[in-house]
Amino acid sequence: MSLQIPGISLLDPNLPCALCGDGGPRRLSHIIPAFIFKHSSVRAPTGFLRSTFNPNQRVQDGPKDYILCGACEQKFGRYERSFAPIYKHFYEHRSEPIRYRKLDALFCLSLVWRVLSNARSHPELNHLTFGNDYSRTDSAFEAWSNALLQENNPGKFRIYWLFFDDIVGGSGLPEGINRYIFHATDFDLLANSSESFVYVHIPGMFIFGMTEDHNSAEWRDMRICFNGSTYSHRDRNMPGFIRTLISEKIAASNLAKSQINERQQRKIAEAALRDPEALIKSPLTKAYLSDKNIEEGN
Repeated sequence: MSLQIPGISLLDPNLPCALCGDGGPRRLSHIIPAFIFKHSSVRAPTGFLRSTFNPNQRVQDGPKDYILCGACEQKFGRYERSFAPIYKHFYEHRSEPIRYRKLDALFCLSLVWRVLSNARSHPELNHLTFGNDYSRTDSAFEAWSNALLQENNPGKFRIYWLFFDDIVGGSGLPEGINRYIFHATDFDLLANSSESFVYVHIPGMFIFGMTEDHNSAEWRDMRICFNGSTYSHRDRNMPGFIRTLISEKIAASNLAKSQINERQQRKIAEAALRDPEALIKSPLTKAYLSDKNIEEGN
C-alpha cells in the first residue's frame, strides 16, 4: 500500500529551478524516484500499487511535480544510478552490511530535499502532518540546497537512515509491521516543540532529514557519513519514536484498505488466482507470514 500525496502536478514548468535557481524549463520530476516504485510493484503479486488517497485506483508510479531543470535532474539521476544497485542488493540480502559512497549519501539528501521542496511549494494542500507553516524549515532548505549544488556535507541539518531486517518477534509491535516496512512507500514532515524533520519511507528503509539543529543520542547511530562508510545492522535498535510513527502509518494504511470496494477486491483475487505460484513466492506473502508468526507469538 502506497501512502503518497496524489500524483498531481501543480507547479508552473516555467518557474526557475527549485535547486539551482536558474535553468529551465523545469522537468516533470518524480518526488520518489521511479526505480523505487518499479521495485515495489514488481514484487506485489498483482503488479500494481494502491494509494491511501484513492485505494480503489491502481497505480504503478508515484507523484511528480515540476521541480528541477534538466541539468539538476541529471545530477539527481547520477545519485539514483549509484544507489539503485545498493538498494536492490539490500532488499534481497537484508542482513548483510551495506557499503555506500558519497553519491549514495547525496541520493538520500536529494530525497528529503525533494519532499521538503514539494511541501514548501504546496502548503495549501495540507497533505502532511507538519501543517502549512514551513518557516521553521527555511535554514535547512537553504543548507540542503547548497550541499546538493556543491556536493558536500549538509552540516548541522543532518541526514539519517535506518535499514530493516525481517522482524520476527518482539513486544508491542504493531500488527502488519513487516507488510508496512517492506511493501509501503511514504513521506511526511513531522514536528513537535523541540524538533522537526522530513522522513521518507521506501520499502525496507527510512531516511530522515533534520530541519532544525538537533543531535540527540537517539539519532546518532543512524547518521549518514558523507565520506562513505559501511552500514551494519548489528546492535541497531528501533527508536521509540519510529515505532510510534510506524503504528500511526499502519493505522492509516489499514483504514484505506477497508475502503477498497468489491470490484477492486475481485481484481486483487483474480490477479492472485492467475498465478498462484507467484503469490506463494511473493515477498508480500513472506511478510504476511512473518506478521502472522509475530501475532501468534512464534
